Amino acid sequence: MEEDLNSNNSFTIEALDDQLSYTSSITSQKTPTSSFSNGHSYNNYEELPSLSAGVSLENPNFSEPNEHLRQTYIEPLVYSEKSEGESICCAGWASISGLKKESQRFWAIIRKNKLLLMEDDETDETETTLPHFDLSNLIYVGGCINEKNALNLAFKDVSQCKISTIKLVPEDNADFWLVLLAKSICPVNETLQNTTNEVSACGNLWIRQGVTGIWTEGWAKVHNHHMFYWIQGFDVLFEADLRKSLIIKRDVPKSDWCNRIEHSSSLGPLLLVQHGSSIYVQSEFDQCTNLWFEFLQNEITQPGKTLESSRLTSDDVPIIVDKCIQFITTYGINQQGIYRKNGSASEARILFEELKRDPINAHLKPVTDETVNAVADILRSYFRQLESPLIPVRFHEQLYQISEMTDLPQKPNLYYDVLCQLPTVHLNTLRKLLDHLKEVTSHANINLATVENLSKVFGPTVFTVDKFNEATIDTYSKTARQIFVMRDLLKHYTEIFQPSEVEIQKKLKMDEFQEKANLKTPAKGFLFPIHLYERDNKCFNVQTDWQASDVISFKLKKLNMESFFSSYALFEVVKNGQLERRICGNETINSIVFGRWLEWEHPECFILMKKDSYPFQPHNIRAFVEDVKIAEPGSKSFKSAQLKNECSTRVIQYSKNLKSQNEWNIDKMVWFLGHEADRKPPHPYTLTFLLTDKSKYKTKRRPGTNITFPKVKKYDSVSKTIYGTETKVGMRSSLSFFPSKYPSTPELVMATTAAKTRMKKLTWMLNRYIEYRKRYDTLITKRTEEFEMGKSLLAQMMGWEKGQVSQRDVDTAIEYLFPSGLFEKKARPTMKPPEEYTPKIPMFDFDQLGRPDNGLFYTHLPNFYAIMSEVGQKSLDLIRHHDEQIRVTGKTPEELFPKHLAINLYGSKWISKEVLVKRIGEKLTETQYASLIQALEHLASLPNSYMELTLINKFRKGISETTKPASLWDVRKLPIVHEKFNEKQEKIRHVLAKTYVKRTDVEVMVTEPGTGQYTVDGHGLDSYRSLMAREIFLSPLVMTNLLGKVDVKAKIVFGPGGLSVVPRAVRHGVSLALLQLFPETFNVLNYSGLLTRDPRVRERDKINHKGPRAKWPFKKR
Repeated sequence: MEEDLNSNNSFTIEALDDQLSYTSSITSQKTPTSSFSNGHSYNNYEELPSLSAGVSLENPNFSEPNEHLRQTYIEPLVYSEKSEGESICCAGWASISGLKKESQRFWAIIRKNKLLLMEDDETDETETTLPHFDLSNLIYVGGCINEKNALNLAFKDVSQCKISTIKLVPEDNADFWLVLLAKSICPVNETLQNTTNEVSACGNLWIRQGVTGIWTEGWAKVHNHHMFYWIQGFDVLFEADLRKSLIIKRDVPKSDWCNRIEHSSSLGPLLLVQHGSSIYVQSEFDQCTNLWFEFLQNEITQPGKTLESSRLTSDDVPIIVDKCIQFITTYGINQQGIYRKNGSASEARILFEELKRDPINAHLKPVTDETVNAVADILRSYFRQLESPLIPVRFHEQLYQISEMTDLPQKPNLYYDVLCQLPTVHLNTLRKLLDHLKEVTSHANINLATVENLSKVFGPTVFTVDKFNEATIDTYSKTARQIFVMRDLLKHYTEIFQPSEVEIQKKLKMDEFQEKANLKTPAKGFLFPIHLYERDNKCFNVQTDWQASDVISFKLKKLNMESFFSSYALFEVVKNGQLERRICGNETINSIVFGRWLEWEHPECFILMKKDSYPFQPHNIRAFVEDVKIAEPGSKSFKSAQLKNECSTRVIQYSKNLKSQNEWNIDKMVWFLGHEADRKPPHPYTLTFLLTDKSKYKTKRRPGTNITFPKVKKYDSVSKTIYGTETKVGMRSSLSFFPSKYPSTPELVMATTAAKTRMKKLTWMLNRYIEYRKRYDTLITKRTEEFEMGKSLLAQMMGWEKGQVSQRDVDTAIEYLFPSGLFEKKARPTMKPPEEYTPKIPMFDFDQLGRPDNGLFYTHLPNFYAIMSEVGQKSLDLIRHHDEQIRVTGKTPEELFPKHLAINLYGSKWISKEVLVKRIGEKLTETQYASLIQALEHLASLPNSYMELTLINKFRKGISETTKPASLWDVRKLPIVHEKFNEKQEKIRHVLAKTYVKRTDVEVMVTEPGTGQYTVDGHGLDSYRSLMAREIFLSPLVMTNLLGKVDVKAKIVFGPGGLSVVPRAVRHGVSLALLQLFPETFNVLNYSGLLTRDPRVRERDKINHKGPRAKWPFKKR
């Protein structure tokens, strides 16, 4: 039987022709690659390139072929009645899993385009009861990534519209089985059949090239990190280098799904993105698409041990090499000892593992000064850990002989002849490395990296790898010759590789830019270091005559965090972090460093910049505080006392008997948070104040007066009041405390009497709050009992267990019991927990004395007044930020705040009073509602109001369901009308509008009067064959009756464009320009939806469907 099978085998497996350029009767279009490229490209890993790819032959539905994809022309398909799979025959033992039974061993036969399974090799085909598979329904075959010699097969079942997958594990010649199955699935074409002689996976797919391409049925195969695919209607075999892939993902928008597949579920296609091209791939079934995704992802992400199997850039250079070179060029070109000093071994190991795991998304950051040396170690280690060296061994002897020649003029030509024979990846990587080392040696006067030094480092690196095991004497002699070759390559780099003028100009510009960046102007006056966030972390120097507000503004501007100006502050930290004080905005660094620190003789002092944790809160201001403990200067013992703020000029200390014991002038007090460690206060919440008069202190140890608080609320109130004031005197004069129980002066008696007159009103508020609280709790308890009873009844009706009914079960039961909701959702009752639909009342906490912790409690409308306070504070912050920027920068308001950063309130409105009342749960009058709207409108009109856009949008909504709330202007620069006169002294007006849709930016020039000319990138509208695109272009002119009266000239500035994106972007620009030229057209353009980039309306919901889209209409077969 085996002889019969061998005799029926009608094909032979031939070697795959190099570069997949084999054709039988036509010429390949692929041209040989030049040994050296004159261009020099810089790879940007932060931004993805434009996604466009396509093929162009005689089919007008496709765009021009992408220059990044290799193409091989093949013979046109010659279809025949006989399937190619009928000529394939093979048999052997194999294990198969994926059937109804567990994995078993079968005798498998491929014959007559079928895969037959038998119990043994003697069973006849007609006698077996095992299933057989029709290879004409095979849509995927590929190797298993987790198991060697295993093959994944996917068959489609046409009758049931589903897919079945099995795993075939041949005992012998797994690659041979894979080739045979690939030939069965391959289209009937001699050239395509020959390409399957070497294959790792193949199958039938729907393929789309680029975002503007059309989904077309085709065939693809993967082998040796390359994907080859063919699409129907074109005699071209495309090649995509998987090593150069930037992204492979599945979360593709539904608009990009294949519209030719009926049975696709919710996963969609996979997207493969490369430099300058993109490929969408989708199978008829999601399981098959998942097999392709797993196999391609494994091919892309699997770490390579050779240069050819590594992830590459568009220049055929390993990404790891390119990123290391770019990092060293940027941060270490002038660092002494570069490539000769070793960096941190642990840091280099961690970075190297990240680069090998995901070289595309791994980012190198200059964490410390030693990071550059660690990256240099990575670059050398990468070449040493390869299986073969950068310069292959077969070329070593030729290079050694050239280096020993004495004829210097002939050396560059001889080196060039030898290097031209290197593989493409080796050659481009070597040139990239030499070009970088040549640039490093050009800064040898700074970094001390001469040609001789770098030759000693990189000579053995490019010629040998770590796995070489040679004798010591032989290794030493070869090392010397390798250094000589490396020295010659660096010295004669220009003569060997002959860089182009464009490349040289780019390098000169980069050197010029770097020299300007390195020029440091001498500092004027004294500089003082400011620590950022914490001590010894990213210090920056400032002038000592600067004020604290100047320092904050300067640093936040450098960090592009100007909107956070009010939340950052400078802090004076003494005693090694034990005492901390916020520095007022008008205090200078001189007054602190030279004014106090030199007198106090504190060596452990520094200034810190960080976020302010205790902002000023006016509602927490109090006049007294009782039950505190005070320790006098130099003392470690604490005694009880009461404190009073006397007319904001002095602080008075009272005993328990309310006798005056001590007083201090507020103008001479400097307050710190914390305490000195050796005092050991009885409570953890402490403040310490020092007097500016040095004569007050008799000891240098514990010179300040320490105050400790028994409760954190008192401490927070006092500390926030101290920290929140903005002037030096104000910080000390606005110090205030909680009220005392025992007044001791006439002022205190009057304050207490006035408080008693308000006691009735406060008592009424407390009683009303308690009453509301009780009623709310009673209502929630009652409704909760009813809800639980309803759940029990539903469980009894549905036959469920009573204690295990979830909310999802409740909704399901209601949908089943009330079918009226199938046609109208509002007719279906709901059953939700009472907490979801019961209006909530404000919640407050009370201290041990029964006083609310929030002063807004006494307003009876705490939520409303909290919103008013927030809006007022935001307005005040914007005004201060505005004045501060004008003072620091010296610019006019028009220069600082251009109009295009204003908030656009058109198309939205403020929420109604009813909505606001329902949201905050408080009843408001018309006057209160109008006050809030007036405050919000004032906030929106202030400069830099766009920074508070989130707060404003909480109280705005779109006029209709399709419009959005307030937003920034969509155009990046509002168009301006320009006027001029022609030769006939006729006034001509024109407007240049700039706008964008998605990632496509356009510029539109509209001139009035005109003759009706309309061009896009110099081409007329007749170049667009889509009538829909032409209608989109002309819609603004048609709606405003200006067709033929103006001229339109559009230009695509940036972006991939598309069949609908470019017309929509141009339409938006034309509408904005017409609005500036003819303001009377506003209503027409606005109501037509032409002043927005996306004028689509919301689709209505379909009956008995959750969304507006209907399901696929399946037909009975």
